[in-house]
Amino acid sequence: MQDFNQYSGNQQGNSDNIFNIVNDMARQYDGKSQGELFKAIYEKAKQGKQNGTLNNAQIDSFAQTISPVLDEKQRKILQKIIVELKKI
Repeated sequence: MQDFNQYSGNQQGNSDNIFNIVNDMARQYDGKSQGELFKAIYEKAKQGKQNGTLNNAQIDSFAQTISPVLDEKQRKILQKIIVELKKI
């Protein structure tokens, strides 16, 4: 599976990249719970923050990219994850 290191946060020309990351995660977690998917997103992003390959601007860009495909409840969960990740 790809990780957040491959998501630069650039909107232009990067939609295929983020699509591939989310698609890979969706395939890997097919049949799993929503909670497991959000946990995987959090863990990958946490790892990126800790090793210095992911910054807050990239997190915000990722969230803006995937938010349109989420429902309101999922967006709230994502927002909580973002707040936690920015504390790292």
